[in-house]
Amino acid sequence: MKITDVRTQIGLRAVCPLRQLRTGDHVVPDPPCRPAPVTFIDTDAGITGVATDGDQHTIMTTARPLLIGPRPF
Repeated sequence: MKITDVRTQIGLRAVCPLRQLRTGDHVVPDPPCRPAPVTFIDTDAGITGVATDGDQHTIMTTARPLLIGPRPF
């Protein structure tokens, strides 16, 4: 199994810290929320890994060239 592609998407998921309301057990987003990059790592076996941490520019310019090709283990 080898890594065939690394891609990112912005805004697929928002990163929002959560807080507990005093009036009940409802959990609501505590502003500000910011869009977060989601990284997809595809393999030739049809398996896709997903990560929600990191900087999109760093992932695409630094990590992507190092990841494509080698075995993921």
